[in-house]
Parts: sequence; C-alpha cells; structure tokens
Amino acid sequence: MVALRREVDLSLLQFGLLQAEKIGIELAARQARYEIFGELSGKIATAHTLSDRAETLIFNITRGSGLHGLRSIPPMRENIIRPLIDCTREEIEQYLKLRAQEYVTDSTNLTDDYTRNKIRHGVIPVMKEINPGFEKAFLRLSKNLSETRDYIDSETEKLLERAKTETGFDGNILKTAHPALKNRAAAMILENFGFSFDFERTLRLAERFGTEDFKEELSKNEYLVQKDGIVFKERKPEKSPEIKKTDLLPGKFDISEEKEAEVFVIPYDEFKNSYKLNNLALKDTFDFDKIQGNAVFRSRTEGDKADIHGGTKTLKKLFIEEKIPAEKRSSVAVVSDDEGVLWVEGLGSAKRARLSEETVNVAA
Repeated sequence: MVALRREVDLSLLQFGLLQAEKIGIELAARQARYEIFGELSGKIATAHTLSDRAETLIFNITRGSGLHGLRSIPPMRENIIRPLIDCTREEIEQYLKLRAQEYVTDSTNLTDDYTRNKIRHGVIPVMKEINPGFEKAFLRLSKNLSETRDYIDSETEKLLERAKTETGFDGNILKTAHPALKNRAAAMILENFGFSFDFERTLRLAERFGTEDFKEELSKNEYLVQKDGIVFKERKPEKSPEIKKTDLLPGKFDISEEKEAEVFVIPYDEFKNSYKLNNLALKDTFDFDKIQGNAVFRSRTEGDKADIHGGTKTLKKLFIEEKIPAEKRSSVAVVSDDEGVLWVEGLGSAKRARLSEETVNVAA
C-alpha cells in the first residue's frame, strides 16, 4: 500500500496531472489510487482504521460537508473493503507488538506537510484529552449518521419517484418537500443527470424547484433546465453539416454529407404545362436567366440578404421568423450568384429572380 502510494505520487508529478487538475498532491494521489483499485478484479482490502475515520470526520467538518461527509470512511464501497475500520490505530499496533509482528510506517505520516497529518498530530490529541474514548464515541456517531442518511435517502427516493415524469422531475412536487429531502433530491437529480455537484450547486437547484424557468450550462454542451415546472437535462444539438460550395449545374449531385440536389433547367412554356403552379412548386424554382455571373449552392453567410417576403431582410432574421433552429441553419441550402442570394431552400426565390411572363428558362 505504501509503495503503491509513492509510485502513484511520482507518476502524477512526472505527467503534470496535479497542475492540470489544480488539486493538491494528497488528493490527486488518492484519486489515482482509487482509479487503479477500480480496474482490479476481486475485493481490495485497505488498512483504514477507526483513527483514519475520526481524522476524516474532522477534515470534512472543516470543509462544511453534509451528512455524507460526516459519515466519514464507509466500511465497504464497491470492490473496496476495510476490515480494520472499527479498530483504532493504537489497538492494531498493540496487537502487532504482542505478536512480535513488524510493520511499516509511511514516513510522510510523521510530518505536518499535509492537512490530515496536522489533524492527526495537533487536533486528535486535544480531542483525546477531552475524552480519551473519542474514537469510540465517534464510531457511535458515525453509525447514527449512517442510519440517518440511509433513512433520508430512502424517503428521497420515494419523493423522486412521485415527482418523476417522462422527461425529468416535477419541480412543483419537489418544492413542497421538507428541506432535508428537497436538498438531497437536488443532489440525487444532479448525480442522476451526470452533473458534478457541491453544496452551493445543490442548494441553488433546491431553491429553484417549481419557481421560474431556467437553463444553466453545467458541463460542456449540457444544460440543466426547468421549463413549465419540469426539471430535465438537455444536450446542445449537434450542428448540422454545412452545404458544400458547389456550382449550380443541371444534374444530380451531393451538396452536403446529408443532402443531395437535383437541378433541372426547363423552358418556361414546358414548365407551365408540366407543373401545377402553386406556392409549393414555385418555392423550388427561380428564373435561370436572371443569374449574374456564377451561381453556387452554399450555406448562409454573415450579411446575406434577400427580398423573399416582407421586404429585404437578412437571412438570419428570416430563419428566426421561420423558427428554424440555430443548429439547423447551416444545413439550409442557399443559391447565390455574383449579386447575392437567388434562392433559399424552403423559403423560395428572391424577388429579382422570381418567375414572370418574361421568363425563358426555369431552374427547378
């Protein structure tokens, strides 16, 4: 165990993970050790003692931990077991001395370089002066807190079951719960949605249950949302593929990863006789002879304007009016020439390129 801890510490220093994570060497090494333990098969027994639990309790109190932190180190967690967790360090050392069994002390435990050691050497002795049976008293406290936490978790799970909807949880139901259950529900919801949580984030969510709508980005492209009283997780939709800049020519060809275009150039008289002239058909046409210079398919670009309906407007404004989602706008095909926009997929042609009795050839 000691050798493993030192090996992980050295590895972390070598690869610069401490700086990347912005955490101390003690916490970083602990995280790395448990990651390694999680990859191992079978049960992993650690040498944590009741003394370690007491030190962790005091450490967590200084951090303002809730019930979970005040329970300190659990006897079991996933594949980790702690068979010595109810024995003090002194009891274990006395037992080893009686059996003349040698043991190794981690040299880092003898300094005050780490917070835990400061608690071990400076705080615990004072607590034992007040109550020599401090560690055993702590054991009773820990068990009581565990029972309390288990009960609150059980009641919170019932609350969340009542509040569960098809998409998330009903904030109006959660709002009326006891504060202890409401706060725990907030933590469980954050955890259920895969978001990290701390005291402030949990309290902020609990206070907003059943109040105004909100949308808060809690991780990259992932949002915690409350809308119409329902709390749910929302992912930012992926942006649709852009239209490749492609010359407009008669024929069939790909204009994006997901979209194909087919262009016909038809004499106007033939078009009139072959197509039922209605708004839907006209949306997919424009006057081929009104092209100025080179015509291409492409996506919308900043500053694009066209007089398609209601006067000249930017395509951005038209897309907003048509309620085209922002992530879908890059996949809307635009035909433009040297003078600007000729046609927009789903909206129709610009006024300058619309069909008229003077039209000779139709692009359809």
